[in-house]
Amino acid sequence: MKCPKCNSEEIESDSSKGDLKCTNCGKVLDESQLANEVTFSSQAVVGTFVSTIGRSLRTAKGYTRESSELSLARAQREIQNLAANMKISQQDAEAALRLYSLAKQQNFIQGRKGIHVIAAALYIVCRQQRSPLLLIDFADAIGGDLFVLGSVYRKLVKALHFDTALPLIDPSLFIHRFCAKLDFKEKTNQVAMTANRIVQRMRRDWMSSGRRPTGLCGAAILIASRYHGFKRSTQQVLQVVRVCNDTIRKRLEEFENTMVASLTREEFETLNLESEDLGESNPPSFKPFSNDNPKAIEDAPSLLALPSTIPDNLSDIDEDEIDEFILSPQESYLKSLVWHQLNSDWLEKQKQKEFTSEPPLKKKRKKKVSIGESPKDPVEAIKMSGKLSNSMNPEVLNNLFKNENQEVYTYTSLLQRK
Repeated sequence: MKCPKCNSEEIESDSSKGDLKCTNCGKVLDESQLANEVTFSSQAVVGTFVSTIGRSLRTAKGYTRESSELSLARAQREIQNLAANMKISQQDAEAALRLYSLAKQQNFIQGRKGIHVIAAALYIVCRQQRSPLLLIDFADAIGGDLFVLGSVYRKLVKALHFDTALPLIDPSLFIHRFCAKLDFKEKTNQVAMTANRIVQRMRRDWMSSGRRPTGLCGAAILIASRYHGFKRSTQQVLQVVRVCNDTIRKRLEEFENTMVASLTREEFETLNLESEDLGESNPPSFKPFSNDNPKAIEDAPSLLALPSTIPDNLSDIDEDEIDEFILSPQESYLKSLVWHQLNSDWLEKQKQKEFTSEPPLKKKRKKKVSIGESPKDPVEAIKMSGKLSNSMNPEVLNNLFKNENQEVYTYTSLLQRK
């Protein structure tokens, strides 16, 4: 190859840049075909996009693009659309896209719907930013099953190691949102503030531990609405907070056992519910002991008390000491009375089971297949195998192994041969 300018044959090629140039005059004979971006001319595409990772997809006109980039671009569009429908900020949408890319790097998307992973990533960002959005809101937005979305969310949190990074849901975040839907008009802010005070007191009385925030919000809003003179039915509150009737009823019963429930209207408005003067109520799971017949229990403690110290070696115990461990007939009667009183519910259930329980069904014994003699001919062997079809003509089968002399082929077992 010669230089067209100086006719020199001293041509140098730069493999790193892909250029050819003349060392005599310095003319560049050929430039690199690699380019950072693709441009279009009137006749062809100028430049080729080359990537160091992943596969590339070639379009009809020769322009190539990474499959991972295409999936990320598609996921970005879906995240933007879902964020716009849920009124989520652009910054949170970008954070959700980063979580989606991390999940894609760990092959978490394989075998799952992309919209479920996108909704779970957005919900994680909303939890971090303490936005008043629930997982059921995302399920309604994408038109998917709540339980399937919850399963994807839990697995995504575990895959991205967000188990301890996500804060607990604060029920007070949803108070204003639910009150706005119940249409309290000009007193919406007052009802919301009263419900917020009740929720804060529920947290101090151990009612929020292990409870869903929507149930606490529903009970607090129902109490606050009645407090301010609004006759909102339980069904109206249930449609807004989206819980069942039993959940609201249980939260109201638990709040009834607290000290705040016994305050008057003036005391509720003047006292600080967060002060230590009111104290703390016991957790709802703690139930004091109650018995219908306390007389037997009052007489029993002195009789049931046993010596606190028991010697290790029984040979050192006298007969008088042994008599102390043996209950008298009266003590045995009282102890039996106490036990039956404490376990009365269990005894009633056992009696009901005896009356309602059906007699056990007898298991059918399997018939033992007796091993008969070895077949004498192939036809008998096929019949004994049990694989003979009902549609097959048995007469044809009998004539199958006969020769021209009407003799049937017979054989003996290998064990019978000598």
